Amino acid sequence: MGLTVEWEIVRAGTWNGITLTTGDLDEMAETYDPAVHEAPLVLDHPSEADPAHRGPAYGWVESVRSVGDKLLARIKQVPEELRSIMESGRYKHRSIEFYRDFQGTGRKYLKRVALLGAAIPAVSGMDPLKFAEDGGPSDAFETEFEEKPKKEEQTMSETYTKKQVDDLIEAAVSKAEERVKAELTKSFGEQLEAKDEEVKSLTERAEKAESLSVEQEKRLVEVASQAAEKEVKAFCEKLVAEGKVTPAEAEDLQVTLLALPDDEASAIEFSEGEKENPRARFMKTYEAREKFSAVPMGEVAKPSAKDGPFVTFGEGDEEVRVEKGVVEFYESNRSDFEKMGVSLEAYARSEAHNAA
Repeated sequence: MGLTVEWEIVRAGTWNGITLTTGDLDEMAETYDPAVHEAPLVLDHPSEADPAHRGPAYGWVESVRSVGDKLLARIKQVPEELRSIMESGRYKHRSIEFYRDFQGTGRKYLKRVALLGAAIPAVSGMDPLKFAEDGGPSDAFETEFEEKPKKEEQTMSETYTKKQVDDLIEAAVSKAEERVKAELTKSFGEQLEAKDEEVKSLTERAEKAESLSVEQEKRLVEVASQAAEKEVKAFCEKLVAEGKVTPAEAEDLQVTLLALPDDEASAIEFSEGEKENPRARFMKTYEAREKFSAVPMGEVAKPSAKDGPFVTFGEGDEEVRVEKGVVEFYESNRSDFEKMGVSLEAYARSEAHNAA
């Protein structure tokens, strides 16, 4: 599992010409999400020979928090071997890299934490680093990164002139800026390429799913249509068998029933609190017909126009005569017929046509 440490990694201030405010530190703490980009702990910053820094990671930043003018990182999976390396004094400083405009959001984001050996750290005055066992910070290891020089050792000011130190810092800053620009350009290009591939893949999957959905919908409509035809045909055959309609009338009735809507959206309130779709209501109306309704007009003895039980509609060539029982049946179900938009004359003409 490795060790877990929490170190101060940077402070607010101006370092190498770059100013970090406490607001910037708050922003890096707020934006950090290991699920988006997990910052590694590495040894030294990228070199010209390895600008992408493809070396191993010595830990992973689990979380980041800001405390006053400090930014602290909790780092997990730090190998035990790193303890002895630090105790030996081979790595005494630390530094960070961060994105200035992470993924085009305009926000700063922690990229990696680096342990520095011979390189001069840009940030000074940070708290000593301490190791911690996995599970939280502790004071088990108190070797400071920035040890004070022993009396017999020369300080930097005794070894280098101020101008030499300034020249070294300026050269280091220039190289660091070039590396950061190159890394940001490469990283952003790779991210755009990955996003393009992701969008292409999602588009192809969506088109395939849409095609399958259309085919499935067509199949469902076809199955529903076949089921409706089978149901209506059986209903009409039953009416013929019961003597309520003639075979010729059944053929027309089947076409009419299939043309009427039968879904819930088309339901009509025929009586208070009772709704039915037009097809079901029409079927119920025909099922309630008396047996005489199916007898063709030609098979009934025709009384005189004056005395017979007939009702006449229209004049001249448009004149039709139907049994009075047809009118009585319509009148007894007038409200239902009107809701379906069927007038008395239209119903009478339909009955006369079916009986012909």
